[in-house]
Amino acid sequence: MIAVLFPGQGSIAPGAGRAWVDHPAWAVVSRVEAAADRPIAPLLLDAPAETLAGTDAAQLATLALSLVAWEAVRPSVEERGIAGFAGHSLGQITALLASGAVAEDEGLALAVARADACRAADDEQPGRLAALLGASLERAAEACAGINGCWVANDNAPGQVVI
Repeated sequence: MIAVLFPGQGSIAPGAGRAWVDHPAWAVVSRVEAAADRPIAPLLLDAPAETLAGTDAAQLATLALSLVAWEAVRPSVEERGIAGFAGHSLGQITALLASGAVAEDEGLALAVARADACRAADDEQPGRLAALLGASLERAAEACAGINGCWVANDNAPGQVVI
């Protein structure tokens, strides 16, 4: 049995889709583009890190590439049996899609709405997230205490805190 885990938006990197562009699973990207009503392939192939730092770009690129990878490995994973699906943050939507718990059109619409809402929030109050590796929750809170506009956003795991 295999557990399938999908990443959140902080995992995308420039050129992340290049290895997949000739794979039949790349067809998933066009479905994400249609749902998002914007180009996604350039985010996966050519976009610089500054572009991928935009929350909507990062989310839609991560979702699309995760679905491409899932489509590619799905037959061999299903042969072995799937114990369950999970996702970190945005990856929860990908897990819902991959598991079939939600229809593709509904899941993609949810992901697009989430990306657009996060972009609107960022436009209203600009900021960035940073993962502190090796930091305790207490240490991260102390580090932010004297800085205006800095706070703990997420306690991901022991030794990883997002501010």
